Amino acid sequence: MAKYFVSIDLGTTGTKTVVFDEKGGIVGSGNFNTPTYFPAPGRVEQDASEVVALLYNATKAAVVDSGVSPKDIAGVSFSHMCCTFVPVDEEGNFLHHIILWNDFRGAEMFPFMRERLKSANITDLEDYNYTGYPFGPLATTPKFLWIKRNMPEVYNKTYKFIGMQALMIRAFTENTKDYYDDRPGIIYTKISDGNKFKLDPERAKLYDIDINKYPGRKDPGEFAGKVTAKVAALTGLLEGTPVYVGAGDQRCAAVGAGVAKDGMLSGVLGTAGVIHAYSSKPVRHAEGKISIMGHAGTGHWQIEGSSNSGASSLRWYRDVFSGTELSYSHLMKTDIYNVLTDLAKMSPVGSNGVIYTPWLGGCDCPRFDGSGRATFTGLSFSHTKADICRSVMEGACYEMKSMIDEADKTLGYKTEVMRAVGGGARSRFWNQIQADVYNKKIETLKCEESTALGAALFAAIGAGTYKDVHDAINGMVQVDYRLEPIPENVKRYEKLYKIYRDIYEDLAKRVFPAIKEFQDEYFGK
Repeated sequence: MAKYFVSIDLGTTGTKTVVFDEKGGIVGSGNFNTPTYFPAPGRVEQDASEVVALLYNATKAAVVDSGVSPKDIAGVSFSHMCCTFVPVDEEGNFLHHIILWNDFRGAEMFPFMRERLKSANITDLEDYNYTGYPFGPLATTPKFLWIKRNMPEVYNKTYKFIGMQALMIRAFTENTKDYYDDRPGIIYTKISDGNKFKLDPERAKLYDIDINKYPGRKDPGEFAGKVTAKVAALTGLLEGTPVYVGAGDQRCAAVGAGVAKDGMLSGVLGTAGVIHAYSSKPVRHAEGKISIMGHAGTGHWQIEGSSNSGASSLRWYRDVFSGTELSYSHLMKTDIYNVLTDLAKMSPVGSNGVIYTPWLGGCDCPRFDGSGRATFTGLSFSHTKADICRSVMEGACYEMKSMIDEADKTLGYKTEVMRAVGGGARSRFWNQIQADVYNKKIETLKCEESTALGAALFAAIGAGTYKDVHDAINGMVQVDYRLEPIPENVKRYEKLYKIYRDIYEDLAKRVFPAIKEFQDEYFGK
């Protein structure tokens, strides 16, 4: 009898459920947009009750779309946005909206945290070497501290600050007493031992944060409960269907791309640009410029770099500069990105010397400079729209290369093959640019939903269909095609990438700070 697995993803902008077969094939899906609220600049929230309802709706839509009998569904598991949480009291009531990963209020607590570290004679780099996580606005503990300082009534009532894994497990099992997030994601707390994946009571004491308010942890694929009768009626699942722990979206994406052995690397050209490199041993970047996360499924480590404007740079270009192309795509009933790709193909490798720096939201890993801004450099009267369009695609790859190079330095060797996932991976043209810029072989996957597939792998492991993550990858992850770097293109991109790096070094000294100061004073007023 065939078995199927339900993968439920809670993303930034929507909830999606995908039903997979035992070989990793998609047989049904459903998705809904999630309302998001912006109560103040830098703050991003969602309503937990609305999110739970959408999880049920997406699951019901996917089960119906699949045509699969609920009795043939062997397990449910989850992927989700990370660094996102909601406080609950002892009765399970939500005490506040969900605070999202891209809510930066926690940065207000960095001076306090650094002061506390300094009092213990701990430097930023020493803290990184212990936790594996640099100072950055995504970490959860700074946000917990912000609540303690600014909303003491919420903090005092909080039984647990539960992440989205715990929220989703609760939604499907209705267990409001025992909360578990995924163990690999514990690094985001910034108070854990990054080698042992355990919270450090001394770090919590240093920051004066109650460690008992953090949820428990379980490994991906571990049993978490069963679907209740009430949830079964809302989702189309069978009462008693096993629920298994999943992992955060980027960890699921890496496993869904088959990255679980030394030397393997995956890259996501999605809304953000993200790279993951597997490591069987704990490693650190010499300057603390890249995150060392837990790897889901092996208990090992995953080097992770993130740029906040990956393929979204091309979306920005579409929205701001491509009115004519959008009209044409509507008229011809074709995808706008196919139109933009055809436009970019009209420009040669290197865009005739136009270089785009994709720092639309500031510089993320490995530069970590909030003053950075996107630029087009090298324009002249001779350049065309095709040059500019292609330069945007190349610029996103230059930024990915910045992270890949730092990952290779951290590993101590050069990775040779990258698995390409995300929306950008749908473009063979863009994948060839990636191969040439990184000077690495690029492999794509038959399943475009690598994050959802990663969660399905954990359901399949939990259900006993596969014995471990390596067995599940062999059974469910399938490579589509491979591209080799073209030597003459590699040489041209090496020259341009050096200039790309110089652009940042030169502009970061005076120009970016001055532009940021001006924009802070006048932009949007």
